[in-house]
Amino acid sequence: MTTAVSSLQIDVLEPVVLGGVLQWIRVRGADRDNPVLLLMQQGPGLPIINDVPRFDHRLGLEQIFTVVYWDQRGTGLSARSLHNRQDRLDITVTNMVHDTIDLLEMLHDRYERKTFIAGFSFGATFAAYAAVKRPDLVAALIAVGMDIDVPAAERHTYQFALDTARRRNNVRAIHQLESIGPPPHLTSKQFRTRAKWAANFGGVTRDATFNSLLRS
Repeated sequence: MTTAVSSLQIDVLEPVVLGGVLQWIRVRGADRDNPVLLLMQQGPGLPIINDVPRFDHRLGLEQIFTVVYWDQRGTGLSARSLHNRQDRLDITVTNMVHDTIDLLEMLHDRYERKTFIAGFSFGATFAAYAAVKRPDLVAALIAVGMDIDVPAAERHTYQFALDTARRRNNVRAIHQLESIGPPPHLTSKQFRTRAKWAANFGGVTRDATFNSLLRS
């Protein structure tokens, strides 16, 4: 367990075992008696612990909540725990939901209260499944950009990237996107190609590119 230097009453980076897998959380807050808020990142593969400074600067959630930032299995700091192919194959919806419930149980035991959850994209989906299974652990769920119809979302993302490439006359993007064709994109190369151009055209974060998101 590592305690960061901070003016907050709580600022701790710690490992936790969820679903039998070592994962990492960072807990920050001004007052231990504040309500607990779990932030669940978008994905797949995007961590959130590295976004602590950005969240703190823009939102200041730590002043009214005890905020839990969690790098889910296979992402960020928690990716180090996946040592072999079988571990990587275990990144499933079922396991992600079970991990979420394990973390909610741990937080309930520690703070003796239900947890508020703010989930983004896949994080919102996993959080919703967990809340249905264990409503006794959840005070409220805030779902942002929840994945409800994944095939429709994939078609929309692909069409957005292709339309933008054509509008900008980006020959390289047009060639790569047309070469993979419309979804479903079932290989890592196809998925990465679609994700790269969607991100480069501002489909994930404004003024960010696929490579800058990976570096962050």
